[in-house]
Amino acid sequence: MRISSLAAIALALTTMTPITDASADHKRTRELVHYADVTIDVITEGSGPLIILLPSRGRDSEDYDEVAQGIAEHGFRVLRPQPRGIG
Repeated sequence: MRISSLAAIALALTTMTPITDASADHKRTRELVHYADVTIDVITEGSGPLIILLPSRGRDSEDYDEVAQGIAEHGFRVLRPQPRGIG
């Protein structure tokens, strides 16, 4: 993937319209973001300045539920893309 493609995906992540995940807290949303032939599952919560949490290989983005919730409670918007091939 070229750098310009990565920048476009990052922009898509920051401007996406959230869809509420019924199984989660009302402040938490989940959405599939599409760019070209790539689809990324993203969990979003909170509002304010943006922080993106990137799980390491072999970790699910939901492994960081408590961390993301704590950050969101302190006035930040937290995005957690699900690594490809996980979940």
